[in-house]
Amino acid sequence: MPERADTVSRIFQLSKSGVGCFAITRMLNATGCETFGSSTGWHDSYVHRILKNRSVIGEMQPYRLEGGKRMPDGEPVLGYYPAAVDSPTFFQVQALLHQRRNLGGGRKGKYVTNLFSKVASCAYCGAPMRIRASGNRAKDHLYLVCDRGRRGAGCFTTRWRYDHFEASFLTFVRELDLASLESRSDPSEEAALLESESLLSETIRQNEEKRENLLELILGRNERSEFLDEKLKELECSIYEWTRELSDTKRLISNLREEKYKFSESKEKIAELVIQAQNADDPSNYRLRSAIASRLSSLISELVLANAGGRPITSDTIDLICSESLIRSGVDRYGAGAQEMICQIRHALADPLSDRQFFIVKFADGTLRGVRPRKDDPREFETQIFSGPKGVHQIDRLGFENVASTGTDAIELILDPMVQVATF
Repeated sequence: MPERADTVSRIFQLSKSGVGCFAITRMLNATGCETFGSSTGWHDSYVHRILKNRSVIGEMQPYRLEGGKRMPDGEPVLGYYPAAVDSPTFFQVQALLHQRRNLGGGRKGKYVTNLFSKVASCAYCGAPMRIRASGNRAKDHLYLVCDRGRRGAGCFTTRWRYDHFEASFLTFVRELDLASLESRSDPSEEAALLESESLLSETIRQNEEKRENLLELILGRNERSEFLDEKLKELECSIYEWTRELSDTKRLISNLREEKYKFSESKEKIAELVIQAQNADDPSNYRLRSAIASRLSSLISELVLANAGGRPITSDTIDLICSESLIRSGVDRYGAGAQEMICQIRHALADPLSDRQFFIVKFADGTLRGVRPRKDDPREFETQIFSGPKGVHQIDRLGFENVASTGTDAIELILDPMVQVATF
């Protein structure tokens, strides 16, 4: 039925954009979408079954009864049903479902309040960052705070206003590619490669499961089967080719991101997108913010926040260099210029920027970005660091750039607490 095919397609498109089963169910019921049976409304369990059902791409799996249980009987029949969605979309959604199952999902409310749930941690102790209300109804803001500090368990209680942090993150973390999430237009080159990576990863995972099942079947037989041996050989060859293609795709993504390490989008466009993403009164923003949260979960390997700035890290560095244990053991890991370095570090403590909050993002591909936002405007920055062709690059608000691995300013850059958190 065409109307059911349209509903299935809509469910897959919502899931592909990062919307979870519970939210999809709520949208279907809110719009009065007709169910496929006699049920009085949609249920998230049924939405999940649709998303996992390969019949939506036209496959029909024959079954037989064994001991009262349905068991697969032979290979799936391709093209048996009219396809409601294409195969790339189906496999991308399977990868997203697998990812949400491993990383954790959940009901996110009407607005997806916290984009960084289960991702952000404290730069000083490694505890999770929690989102908390101000407790002041006159100033009804949300804040990010270290969980250990909040519980009085030995860390800082300094807070970072959530909307300010989010504005800084969305403005400066260009790897997120906010424009492609908002536009709904043809995906960018990087987005297309990421889709291909996701599809290949899911294809390999599913076929590795098939290979394990086939091996169990072969080992359980009393006699060898040339047919099964040939099937196993074909499957192993296919997995090898897909793995090689996945490796090439990951290399292309890495090269593309290296080429894009300097800013390319206009500040005006980014500012418009950030304002749009933070507009709680826009009903369509649930989908945009869900897509952002979904992409972050696959893009980021680590996100650390230094709510109290760099002074605690700088003080710890001085203590390490001056520690009696190093002196007594005769170890001078910092070389003959240790005293000079200590003087430089102490001088850095007087820098007004030393108490400014900053955050570090480490990406799944091994690259990184760090941002120290302006105190008076979260959409402007004092300094940034990011991975570049020559190492860790630093750029200040005036556009001056240093590189940690080269140049006369390398030592000064390495002593920056933001660089220390990012690289050690």
